[in-house]
Amino acid sequence: MNRRQYLIGAGAGISALPIVSRRRKATDHISVEITETNTPLEGGDLLDMAGELENNGSGDERVELDFVVGEDEEVVSQRTIPVEARETREVDFLQFRTYPVRDDDSFPARLQTEADVAEITVDVLGVDEFDSQYAYPERDQELTVQPETRVHFEIDDELVENQGITHWYVDGEYITTPMGPRSSTYFYDVGREYFTYTFKSEGSYTVDAAVTTSVDNAASRWDVTVTDDGPEPPTVDGSRPDTSELGADESTTLELDVSTSDTDLDRVVWWMTQSDVILDVSDISGSSDTASIDIDGGCHTCRIESWAMDENNVCTVADPWEFEEYEPEDETPADELTGLLAEWAEMIGEAHGIEVLDISDSSDQAWYFYYQTEGVIDAEEYELGAVADAYAWLVDEHPDEAPDDLFVYAVGDPDPDSLSDGAVGAFYIEREWAEEWLAGWLTDEEYSVLVIATYEEDPA
Repeated sequence: MNRRQYLIGAGAGISALPIVSRRRKATDHISVEITETNTPLEGGDLLDMAGELENNGSGDERVELDFVVGEDEEVVSQRTIPVEARETREVDFLQFRTYPVRDDDSFPARLQTEADVAEITVDVLGVDEFDSQYAYPERDQELTVQPETRVHFEIDDELVENQGITHWYVDGEYITTPMGPRSSTYFYDVGREYFTYTFKSEGSYTVDAAVTTSVDNAASRWDVTVTDDGPEPPTVDGSRPDTSELGADESTTLELDVSTSDTDLDRVVWWMTQSDVILDVSDISGSSDTASIDIDGGCHTCRIESWAMDENNVCTVADPWEFEEYEPEDETPADELTGLLAEWAEMIGEAHGIEVLDISDSSDQAWYFYYQTEGVIDAEEYELGAVADAYAWLVDEHPDEAPDDLFVYAVGDPDPDSLSDGAVGAFYIEREWAEEWLAGWLTDEEYSVLVIATYEEDPA
């Protein structure tokens, strides 16, 4: 089994499985057992295990527990767990993401302490490739690029909507599942789920996507060769207007000259940063072309970021323009929220003591929520439960206005121009989770675990 990293997240239901191997020092009074697991799995699924620690000694203990997978004994997680004398302590939410193998496979998973080891064999069923019409770029070609080239790998939203959640791997190592405002915006506006990877150095790479569902999983694979004499990425040759500053309250036509020497051009995706809104997608073609867009101002200090892409989804990013600050006469203070947003912010502050910095309803599907936090080092300490509870209140009291997704940023320093630049943690909450919790279908712990599973430290 190759070295892999895994995402902590929510798994399927777990069931009992016998231990197939056990090693213990006879003189030690701390023992470990694996009590439940959801194996066998399909490739790409999340392994979910539970276990028990038993202290047969006369004194309380703090036990160092390692969760280990694979023949090379990769440590997935480490915990320090207090176990009182003559007591048994349950340990759950032991999880990791499996690789989308094509053929049936198996590997060991272990719980081990300094004195004891319990081990099981995890069976992973192979998954089939989904139809190539849903994959971008064309995966059957020989995709060759130069070092430091950025490539977008994409899956059509029709497949994702029918299947479930997408997970991405490079050379067998788990990288990410799409999350955050840009992923959501791109999915709804462009109709594709994307994963961006910059190939730093020469060599051969394999990029895999696993699309997981409660029925059948599917997968895709791209082989990429990186060489110094590979095709060049698109080049941005010029931009108009020439000035780097745009009037935040003025209409402007933006133009971008793009060229390529090896592959035909395809499109330019126009973003407005900070609010993470796609302004437009311009079709371009041939070896050189000009993309243009008309805008009616924008948020002050936001930038226009353009993704120039060729037919292989090789991407060059340019951001030559920024909106200047302005002070209109009827300006509303930046931290003043109105209507429902103000009511919600006040409720959060009173009920949970959280200082709300900003709430933005910049799309129909998602809101972006920023709050002040400081002096915390662990995901669970970022007031995740308080925010999840507040969002559930919003869904319950205002079902027509509440967004489908809430993207949350815990901000340690509220002073940067972009609040997201000061974020020390980020997570998101889906409306479905809140509704199931309100209906009693999810317990408090299950609801919290779903939210914690999306947590990302130091978001870019």
